[in-house]
Amino acid sequence: MLSRFPPSRYCTSTRRFIQTKTLARTFRDIQDVLEFYDGQVALPVTQLEPLISQIAFIQASQKSNQGRPDDVFADKRFLKLLLQASSDMSSCDSSTLSRFASAIANISIPRGGCQEIVDLARSISEVACKRTNAFSPSTLSSLVFGLATRGVSDPQFIEFVKIESLKMMQDFTPENAIMLLEGFRRMNVFDRELTDNVVERLTDEVDRFTARDIVNCVGVFSKLSLGRGFLLRRLTKVSFENLSAFNQGQLVKLFGGLARLRFTTTQSVDALLEALEGGDLRKLSANQFAEVLFSVAMSNYTGGSGTVNLVADLACEKIDSLSLTGLVDLAWALMTLESSQHREALKMILTKIYSVPAPSNRAILLKALEVTNGVAIEYPGLIKKDMVSGQWKSAMDDAEKLEMNRFENARLHSEILALVESIQPASEGVLMDKITLQRASQVEGLYRADFYDAEKNLAIDIDTLARPTTLVLKHRHLMTEGVAVVGLNYWETRRFKNFEEQQAYLKSRIKKALSSR
Repeated sequence: MLSRFPPSRYCTSTRRFIQTKTLARTFRDIQDVLEFYDGQVALPVTQLEPLISQIAFIQASQKSNQGRPDDVFADKRFLKLLLQASSDMSSCDSSTLSRFASAIANISIPRGGCQEIVDLARSISEVACKRTNAFSPSTLSSLVFGLATRGVSDPQFIEFVKIESLKMMQDFTPENAIMLLEGFRRMNVFDRELTDNVVERLTDEVDRFTARDIVNCVGVFSKLSLGRGFLLRRLTKVSFENLSAFNQGQLVKLFGGLARLRFTTTQSVDALLEALEGGDLRKLSANQFAEVLFSVAMSNYTGGSGTVNLVADLACEKIDSLSLTGLVDLAWALMTLESSQHREALKMILTKIYSVPAPSNRAILLKALEVTNGVAIEYPGLIKKDMVSGQWKSAMDDAEKLEMNRFENARLHSEILALVESIQPASEGVLMDKITLQRASQVEGLYRADFYDAEKNLAIDIDTLARPTTLVLKHRHLMTEGVAVVGLNYWETRRFKNFEEQQAYLKSRIKKALSSR
């Protein structure tokens, strides 16, 4: 890369970049940064990145101090800076492109967006596609992550990144590989070939994972609903042998990721709770308390750790500090864990949830649906009947329909349907008649089930990793209404070696559900 420029020119440009970067870091106010930029004559594009990076840093500081970081977008000097960077981007090398991508990813943009940021991101991606063989694993992963954060998903850019990544996959560190995977996730792109290569590389490099790498890897796997058991088993083994290496925030994230992947046990939950209590548990934020309790509930925990009640108490003390996600997670957890001693706190939580307009986030709405049904069945009279608005009811119903549509052509669902349909009627007992299943059917006016036999009043659901919650609360409600339920754990469905084993297992589960009703 350095050979493209004469030594003297390279040294001069590098020296100027370092000088600008050093000076930019001394600024503590965005106005100081923009005044410096405005006072320069023909500042090279390579020296604009440190200014944008510092503005992002100051924005973050202002946010923590209740400042107004969005004000910068009303400043013509800032928009001029972005326009100059965009128009001069073609002269940048791969490292500079990567730094620009990281800089604009860290900028906090207003709700209405910023066209100049969008144009700059597009310019970076277009120039990057012309830099074949120029990126390292580090600069490429930073580029992808940064541009994905700013909404870039151009097919040409995606194909370029895939090709460049596969060329040098053996040089990717765990940090680089995880960042690449997260970047593709943010672009809503799942490429099986690239994902398989990344997972293979991560598996080879398990011994080089840091605590941060493990947390980030488990996090992105849970967001992608990526069930790669061999790698996850190795990561959890390393993690639980070294829990003291994780700080409190990392433990919370690790717990959340493993719970969403359905990769926790009562024993592992006890270990995580003990590690959390070993630190300064009370210093966790309100949303972290909610996430811990939600993770416990997601784990089908059957232990007796007193830490669970302590976390629930601390979370309920900080209701006013919870985000909408935190409120819904806490409500779902309290309902699932049947924490009746927090009845009044649950009432306050529900009041706060339904006092705001329904969000568009499908995961929040699906959790809220289970909470709403749970209140009606298990806590009648806890809230007023008209508290849940028509908008909330409509949004939750639409979210459930969309969730069912996601599974319409899912391979696992098609396999289970074929297995059930292959079960032959028995000569006697509860399976004398053939099972006839309908997909995504409404059951008792409460929920839609993956499969439902109305004649037998039998509901079958698959607890896939893509579901925002486990089936515990949903099936508890359906059983209360007299429905026979079969919940199939994702990892359980994967352990059978052949069709016959799967069929026998499924047949026994259905028979048990119908007999025990």
